Amino acid sequence: MKKIMLIILMVFTLSFTPTFFLENESKDIIYKESVSFLNSNDYTESSQNFIPTNNNTIYSMKQYFMNLNENIGYNVAGTCGLVAIGMLLSYYDTFWNDCIIPEYYDQNVNLSYLTTNIVCDTSPGIISEKQLFLNDYEQKVKQYGTYTNADYFNFIEENSWKYYHLNLLELAIGTSNINIYSSSALSFGMTYSQIYSFLYSYLKGTNINVVIQNNLDKNKSAKSYAIEKIKQGVPVLMGISDNQGNGHVVVAYDYDEDDMIYFNPGLDTYGTYSSLSYMSYSAYDFAVSIEVLGDNHICSDNYLFDQESYCVCDYFSIYPTHSHKYRLYEKNNLINHYELCLCNARRKGSHSINTKNYYRKNGKLFSTCLQCNQELEINLDGPI
Repeated sequence: MKKIMLIILMVFTLSFTPTFFLENESKDIIYKESVSFLNSNDYTESSQNFIPTNNNTIYSMKQYFMNLNENIGYNVAGTCGLVAIGMLLSYYDTFWNDCIIPEYYDQNVNLSYLTTNIVCDTSPGIISEKQLFLNDYEQKVKQYGTYTNADYFNFIEENSWKYYHLNLLELAIGTSNINIYSSSALSFGMTYSQIYSFLYSYLKGTNINVVIQNNLDKNKSAKSYAIEKIKQGVPVLMGISDNQGNGHVVVAYDYDEDDMIYFNPGLDTYGTYSSLSYMSYSAYDFAVSIEVLGDNHICSDNYLFDQESYCVCDYFSIYPTHSHKYRLYEKNNLINHYELCLCNARRKGSHSINTKNYYRKNGKLFSTCLQCNQELEINLDGPI
């Protein structure tokens, strides 16, 4: 791999553009070729397992991608296809199956408080290589005055073990699912079929039962297919393009009745809640979504609060394998209180305080619950 990478020796200038290059032949493939990697054995009625959809999960999907701003791959030299794939997979890794992305690539986030909705400024995703890359680039330029193609390929190989985006990039290069351009400056590009093939192959490599579909499978336009999926609570990988043949890949996750699709473009410049016109693009080229993913929910525990980890399933009693974690309490009176799960399920039966052993602290009397050991203040006018 390294020998292949080092063949490219031309000096390049950094290009932080929101594009992957679509040649005329590639655009014909996007619009005309219906590529399917789905075998008849891959999809059966009995294997259908979707992330449960209700108002809570749809709202949380939108919140996840709207707040997915820091923990994503860094789009250098047109690697937006892999940035978008990484964002999509990080969502399913957090919400459905923690085995999709290896644990050492995961980025956890801290919650400021516990609630029945997931609310945080930054969503968990992957550890970003942005700052490391900028430091590497600055050091090389300061030392040599240039940053060569070989420098960048070395950077990819040396750090792919730690940064998920670089790992995806290395895999894509090794499987020829990405095109390398170096006429003046190093850049990468993925056609629709390469994106579809890479996503399918990656998910099959995880040994998770998976089905992915696209608008061509359904004989629908990319826009109509994306709207259908978003309304079902399913994020969509979309290709967009302008009149000059420039393209970009995004993750669409919201839709309003003004016929507007909103997406996370994976770029600091355009925020996390962008649209086609806002980015000066004019067309939706393709739409791909994950229809079925695995048989069981595997907790991610990507949310942290007070030194405890939480999974998305802690918030909703809708997952088939949801196990209640009773960490909150509801008091009915001094003696009786109930343990509450974050999903508001209440453990049956009331708890009772210890009436034999109580102690004084700060001028007040306290005792503990016999069932859950919660410390409770004792009212002297009460039953004790």
